[in-house]
Amino acid sequence: MQNNGQNDWQQSYTPGASPPPDSLDFVRRNIVTSIILTFVTCGIYMIFWWYHQLKCLYWLTDQPSNAGMDVILTFITCGIYGIYIAYKMGKMEAQVFHKYGMPPKDDSILYLVLRLFGFDIVNRALIQSNFNTLADFYENTRGGR
Repeated sequence: MQNNGQNDWQQSYTPGASPPPDSLDFVRRNIVTSIILTFVTCGIYMIFWWYHQLKCLYWLTDQPSNAGMDVILTFITCGIYGIYIAYKMGKMEAQVFHKYGMPPKDDSILYLVLRLFGFDIVNRALIQSNFNTLADFYENTRGGR
Protein backbone atom coordinates (compact mmCIF):
# COMPACT_ATOMS: atom_id res chain seq x y z
CA MET A 1 0.00 0.00 0.00
CA GLN A 2 1.44 3.38 -0.97
CA ASN A 3 1.78 5.81 1.93
CA ASN A 4 0.92 9.12 0.16
CA GLY A 5 1.98 11.00 3.31
CA GLN A 6 -0.71 9.44 5.48
CA ASN A 7 -0.15 7.96 8.91
CA ASP A 8 -1.06 4.33 9.54
CA TRP A 9 -4.18 5.39 11.43
CA GLN A 10 -5.31 7.36 8.38
CA GLN A 11 -4.73 4.39 6.07
CA SER A 12 -6.51 1.92 8.34
CA TYR A 13 -9.49 4.17 9.07
CA THR A 14 -12.71 2.59 7.88
CA PRO A 15 -15.94 4.48 7.23
CA GLY A 16 -18.46 3.98 10.00
CA ALA A 17 -15.76 3.62 12.63
CA SER A 18 -15.14 6.27 15.25
CA PRO A 19 -13.37 9.19 13.58
CA PRO A 20 -9.82 9.77 14.74
CA PRO A 21 -10.02 12.23 17.64
CA ASP A 22 -7.95 15.41 17.85
CA SER A 23 -6.10 13.94 20.81
CA LEU A 24 -6.18 10.96 23.10
CA ASP A 25 -5.85 12.99 26.30
CA PHE A 26 -9.01 11.35 27.65
CA VAL A 27 -7.04 8.10 28.11
CA ARG A 28 -4.25 9.75 30.13
CA ARG A 29 -4.06 9.36 33.90
CA ASN A 30 -1.25 9.86 36.36
CA ILE A 31 -0.27 6.34 37.44
CA VAL A 32 1.17 7.27 40.83
CA THR A 33 -1.88 9.37 41.71
CA SER A 34 -4.20 6.54 40.65
CA ILE A 35 -2.32 4.01 42.78
CA ILE A 36 -2.36 6.34 45.80
CA LEU A 37 -6.09 6.97 45.34
CA THR A 38 -6.64 3.21 45.14
CA PHE A 39 -4.97 2.70 48.53
CA VAL A 40 -6.58 5.75 50.17
CA THR A 41 -10.06 4.63 49.07
CA CYS A 42 -9.41 0.98 50.01
CA GLY A 43 -9.69 -0.15 46.40
CA ILE A 44 -12.83 1.73 45.40
CA TYR A 45 -10.93 4.04 43.04
CA MET A 46 -9.42 1.01 41.29
CA ILE A 47 -12.93 -0.10 40.29
CA PHE A 48 -13.57 3.30 38.72
CA TRP A 49 -10.10 3.26 37.13
CA TRP A 50 -10.75 -0.22 35.69
CA TYR A 51 -14.16 0.85 34.37
CA HIS A 52 -12.59 3.89 32.68
CA GLN A 53 -9.89 1.74 31.06
CA LEU A 54 -12.48 -0.73 29.76
CA LYS A 55 -14.65 2.09 28.43
CA CYS A 56 -11.67 3.63 26.61
CA LEU A 57 -10.64 0.27 25.11
CA TYR A 58 -14.16 -0.37 23.82
CA TRP A 59 -14.25 3.11 22.29
CA LEU A 60 -10.78 2.85 20.78
CA THR A 61 -11.58 -0.54 19.20
CA ASP A 62 -14.93 0.70 17.82
CA GLN A 63 -16.91 -1.82 19.85
CA PRO A 64 -20.11 -1.11 21.77
CA SER A 65 -19.19 -0.51 25.39
CA ASN A 66 -19.89 -3.31 27.82
CA ALA A 67 -17.64 -1.83 30.52
CA GLY A 68 -20.37 -1.58 33.14
CA MET A 69 -21.58 -5.11 32.48
CA ASP A 70 -18.00 -6.42 32.60
CA VAL A 71 -17.50 -4.89 36.05
CA ILE A 72 -20.86 -6.19 37.31
CA LEU A 73 -20.25 -9.72 35.98
CA THR A 74 -16.84 -9.75 37.65
CA PHE A 75 -18.48 -9.02 41.00
CA ILE A 76 -21.32 -11.52 40.44
CA THR A 77 -18.85 -14.30 39.56
CA CYS A 78 -16.55 -13.43 42.49
CA GLY A 79 -13.75 -12.36 40.16
CA ILE A 80 -13.77 -15.29 37.73
CA TYR A 81 -15.12 -13.21 34.84
CA GLY A 82 -12.43 -10.63 35.62
CA ILE A 83 -9.77 -13.17 34.66
CA TYR A 84 -11.27 -13.39 31.18
CA ILE A 85 -11.59 -9.59 31.01
CA ALA A 86 -7.90 -9.19 31.91
CA TYR A 87 -6.99 -11.38 28.93
CA LYS A 88 -9.52 -9.59 26.71
CA MET A 89 -8.10 -6.18 27.66
CA GLY A 90 -4.67 -7.29 26.46
CA LYS A 91 -6.14 -8.38 23.13
CA MET A 92 -8.11 -5.15 22.76
CA GLU A 93 -5.01 -3.15 23.60
CA ALA A 94 -3.12 -4.98 20.82
CA GLN A 95 -5.90 -4.01 18.38
CA VAL A 96 -5.59 -0.37 19.45
CA PHE A 97 -1.82 -0.40 18.99
CA HIS A 98 -2.28 -1.80 15.50
CA LYS A 99 -5.08 0.64 14.65
CA TYR A 100 -2.99 3.67 15.58
CA GLY A 101 0.19 2.44 13.88
CA MET A 102 2.21 1.57 16.96
CA PRO A 103 4.61 -1.37 17.13
CA PRO A 104 2.69 -4.58 17.91
CA LYS A 105 2.37 -5.46 21.57
CA ASP A 106 0.17 -8.15 23.09
CA ASP A 107 0.25 -8.29 26.89
CA SER A 108 -2.85 -10.47 27.25
CA ILE A 109 -1.02 -13.43 28.81
CA LEU A 110 0.84 -11.12 31.21
CA TYR A 111 -2.44 -9.50 32.30
CA LEU A 112 -4.02 -12.93 32.73
CA VAL A 113 -1.18 -14.23 34.92
CA LEU A 114 -1.04 -11.06 37.02
CA ARG A 115 -4.81 -11.26 37.56
CA LEU A 116 -4.59 -14.93 38.54
CA PHE A 117 -2.00 -14.11 41.21
CA GLY A 118 -3.91 -11.10 42.56
CA PHE A 119 -1.73 -8.34 41.16
CA ASP A 120 -4.56 -6.48 39.45
CA ILE A 121 -3.20 -3.11 40.50
CA VAL A 122 -0.10 -3.92 38.44
CA ASN A 123 -2.41 -4.61 35.49
CA ARG A 124 -4.05 -1.21 35.97
CA ALA A 125 -0.65 0.50 36.05
CA LEU A 126 0.66 -1.37 32.98
CA ILE A 127 -2.47 -0.66 30.96
CA GLN A 128 -2.37 2.97 32.03
CA SER A 129 1.28 3.20 31.03
CA ASN A 130 0.36 1.83 27.60
CA PHE A 131 -2.53 4.32 27.33
CA ASN A 132 -0.19 7.20 28.18
CA THR A 133 2.34 5.95 25.62
CA LEU A 134 -0.43 5.67 23.02
CA ALA A 135 -1.58 9.23 23.71
CA ASP A 136 2.00 10.53 23.39
CA PHE A 137 2.58 8.56 20.18
CA TYR A 138 -0.69 9.75 18.69
CA GLU A 139 0.06 13.36 19.55
CA ASN A 140 3.57 13.13 18.07
CA THR A 141 2.42 11.50 14.81
CA ARG A 142 -0.27 14.15 14.35
CA GLY A 143 2.26 16.96 14.67
CA GLY A 144 1.59 17.93 18.27
CA ARG A 145 -0.89 20.51 19.44
